[in-house]
Amino acid sequence: AVQYQQATKAAARRKAEERPRIPTPMTPEIFVRTFAHEPSVDKKAVLALAWFTAARIGCILGLTREDITINQNRISILFRTGKGAKLRGAPYMVHTTPLPAFMLDTVVATLNKHQQKPFDHISTTQMLQTIRGVDSRMEARSLRRGSLQTMAAHGATADTLRMYSGHTSNTTLWRYINYGEEYREMRSTMAEAGRCLIAH
Repeated sequence: AVQYQQATKAAARRKAEERPRIPTPMTPEIFVRTFAHEPSVDKKAVLALAWFTAARIGCILGLTREDITINQNRISILFRTGKGAKLRGAPYMVHTTPLPAFMLDTVVATLNKHQQKPFDHISTTQMLQTIRGVDSRMEARSLRRGSLQTMAAHGATADTLRMYSGHTSNTTLWRYINYGEEYREMRSTMAEAGRCLIAH
């Protein structure tokens, strides 16, 4: 019994010391290839909505028809359920940039087919297979992380990114995506400071 307890404690210590695995972020190029590779219109729609809202796959799958509003080629989504709304403590709204027509068409087609809960017939496991369609390194979190990283790389401010991500501070946001203006500034500052460590 003592040996079992010791082994259990040792296993618990090792697990506590493990660093959380950081998902490989999806790039715009991988996203486009993944979208093109997926034959299902409904799953294409999930991919598009997840990428352009930086939302969790589970939050997309839980949407109802009334949560989604299409205005010309832009989409507004009210997330009332799911992890994102739970962490924020309230429903929240995300507005997309204008979507390319061929991507918007998949969303419209899916909503026309499934009136109440358009994605209720799709599981997170099925979406993971889709996400890994062209790159086996991808996982569900790769979409969200890649979307936020891409916007950060193209100049989105911390406040804007937090509207998408729901993070309550810039520190947790940059830690999550490991990118953005503050990260670049920190990297540059530290690199400059470290020059004195090189022998001349």
